[in-house]
Amino acid sequence: MQDTQFIVLFVSFVALILTSAALMYGRRPLARRLAKDPNEQTVRSVELVAGWTPTVLSLGFPLMALLIPINDFDRGFQLMVIGFFAIGAVWMLTVAKLPRLRNLMAQQAYASTLGAKNHGETPELYQDVMRRFLPLAGAVVALAFVIVLLRALL
Repeated sequence: MQDTQFIVLFVSFVALILTSAALMYGRRPLARRLAKDPNEQTVRSVELVAGWTPTVLSLGFPLMALLIPINDFDRGFQLMVIGFFAIGAVWMLTVAKLPRLRNLMAQQAYASTLGAKNHGETPELYQDVMRRFLPLAGAVVALAFVIVLLRALL
């Protein structure tokens, strides 16, 4: 049974990474399909790259929390896993809450998207999208922390 869980976990993470890559690199064609107005296409494109990509990647945390066989390991390993999820939740919620870290993350996302200036994307648009989407990603990671904590205690 444990081998099946690891296979499902591996396939799920590969699917999350491929979905994130599709959002990152196929965002402009997808934005053209979602919106006809060029200004709306720019907003949708930035939402896909700066908003939905971290949210999709954060879905890996609850998936791992549900599939990892935490009760099969000793108490030290359980505490290490709980700490890993706690650090992830605190970090995501801290980045979502503190404007300086959120803006730094938005600037990094803006700098890493080649050709953003040619498509009307601005750092302020990235900051706005991060402000709206990062609390959702942080909540998903916090949910994973609660799941793994309950699984370890029960």
